[in-house]
Amino acid sequence: MRSRFRFTVIALGILALAVPTFLLADGTLLGTIRGRVLDESGAGIPGATVEIVSADKGFRRSQTTDTTGNFTFAALQTGPYTLRTSLSGFQSVEKTNNIVEPNKTTEVDVTMRLAAAAEAVTVTGEVPLVDKTDTSARTTVSSTLTQKLAISRNYQTLISNAPGVTNNAGGNPNVHGALSGNNQYLFDGVDTTDVTTGTFGQNFTFEAIQEIVVSTAGISAEFGRAQGAIVNVITKAGTNTFSGSGKIILTNDEWNEDNKGKSPGGVS
Repeated sequence: MRSRFRFTVIALGILALAVPTFLLADGTLLGTIRGRVLDESGAGIPGATVEIVSADKGFRRSQTTDTTGNFTFAALQTGPYTLRTSLSGFQSVEKTNNIVEPNKTTEVDVTMRLAAAAEAVTVTGEVPLVDKTDTSARTTVSSTLTQKLAISRNYQTLISNAPGVTNNAGGNPNVHGALSGNNQYLFDGVDTTDVTTGTFGQNFTFEAIQEIVVSTAGISAEFGRAQGAIVNVITKAGTNTFSGSGKIILTNDEWNEDNKGKSPGGVS
């Protein structure tokens, strides 16, 4: 009896350690930065130190390039990153504002020049328009945009911004001919689809949503449970910058009064 109890405790401990690893490995929430460090002739530079720093959260990771000058930082939280490269005998290079998006690969190539004295080059990055490693049709709608749109304050309304979405009645659209119950709804990678109806099964405070990612075609094999859209709701996470938002709702009884007089159609 005692050995069976010991085995159960060990099994539960292994499971507890495995669960966080699985969640961190979920590619639907995290992104990747990869690239190559080159010299002025275009050849790869091995052994260069590459460091990335999250502009929002402050954490950093570093590695050295391989024999062909390549580097890869996988499983990164979304947001802007600063990338720095250094190697003795070369100018240090810094590239800022390299945006990581959910389930996307951001390509950042760096060219380092020989330097007799200590010099540094700073380059401002841009949001990648095309991810060459991903062929899916994906639409990302961020909170920066939604705060400026005159729309209902729920994430289901945002699905209509994706191509191929039709008849978005009640937040359960038809996508490329699929039924309204053939979509999949994820919250931070966790499936919240109603198991009975196949429609969305969870609502959330609109102010706590960072962005939604709607995939409508060319979807990866990891999403094998839906024929329509894959809707991934990304919630906000803490950063080193203090921020907040507020909302004011104005109403007046006079705005709800019936029209007086005759209408243009002749009906009083």
